[in-house]
Amino acid sequence: HVHGDHDGNRVDAWYRAIEADGELAGFLMVALIDHPDESPFLWRFLVDRRHQRRGVGARALDLLEDHVRDLGETALRTSWVPGRGSPEAFYRARGYVPTGEMDGDEVVGRKEL
Repeated sequence: HVHGDHDGNRVDAWYRAIEADGELAGFLMVALIDHPDESPFLWRFLVDRRHQRRGVGARALDLLEDHVRDLGETALRTSWVPGRGSPEAFYRARGYVPTGEMDGDEVVGRKEL
């Protein structure tokens, strides 16, 4: 964990490597925000091209959602830039819904757990 502060709230960065077929296949990082109105935020999520479209990302996200739920959280948020090459379809297919918020040029999505 890496600790920090955002808008006066304590933030812990929780990150994990993703392994597939015995090699590093990607990573994810979540901002766990110590504020009752703020759900954890999936800040970085990358699966190497060689491991995409094999279910590696879906499995990693399943495990992350289970972990966040086990922490007592009821939702997980993330964001994406719309357009060609965007992960929007991946997130929407998994139940993430745009909240109407924007983070710069990124659409913020949320999934109820």
